[in-house]
Amino acid sequence: MKSDPWGNSLSLMGLTPRTWRECQAAIQKKLNTSDWEKFSRLWRAFSNYRTLETSVRFYDFVFAHELGNAINAPRHNRLAEVLANLQSMDWENAFVLEIGAGAGYISGVLAEKLGPSRVMVQDICSGARTLLETKGLKVLPHPLPANQFVEKKFTHIICVDCLGEINADEDDVLRADSPLEMDKYAEAMEQRYGMMEKLSPYSQLLNESGHVLIWEPLKHQRAWEALAFLSKREGWEPKLNSNPDGLVFLDLKTRL
Repeated sequence: MKSDPWGNSLSLMGLTPRTWRECQAAIQKKLNTSDWEKFSRLWRAFSNYRTLETSVRFYDFVFAHELGNAINAPRHNRLAEVLANLQSMDWENAFVLEIGAGAGYISGVLAEKLGPSRVMVQDICSGARTLLETKGLKVLPHPLPANQFVEKKFTHIICVDCLGEINADEDDVLRADSPLEMDKYAEAMEQRYGMMEKLSPYSQLLNESGHVLIWEPLKHQRAWEALAFLSKREGWEPKLNSNPDGLVFLDLKTRL
């Protein structure tokens, strides 16, 4: 008997597909005038300047005002596709860490399907960490201590739209038709996104046969190839995967 798609669990979490314009209207209706103006300022700042400070300030406000479903509604279909990818994998004896877990959609489904004792989470935003704890998920501290200890190392570390969210990609260097050779192009990507640097502290928590699974809203294939190039340079064994709908993700095997 075929199991139900994991993406169906999103609606049970209150997440339904909406456009960003519809989400803004719902948020404006929920907030008072002062809070709506503050939300708008924080959103503009975060949209225009993707820094740690603007990210934390925006998301702390979002979670303090219970707006997680509202701002994530435009991502519903993408999250459902990610969950379809995950559902097709083998999770026997898995022990999973999701970094950048946010409102806990991916980790929440995994905890439901695998059991809560087999899933841990982390996020840079204190508001998100508080929310994740209320959902019964075990939360790692942020920043991750250099000597962070876990009783059992993870078989999978999952990163969905989190490694590249804070970035300094404010020019046109990373366009698909950039004249840069791959090594220079990849270096330019790391300078602007720092994905390998952000991932590095977590490698100590991965077991010998573990995988890091990365989904990012990269705009074209060359950017994905650059990310694979960077990860191989850092000692990972990368494999790019895609499905018929065009969703791409990167599977990194434990360091060679």
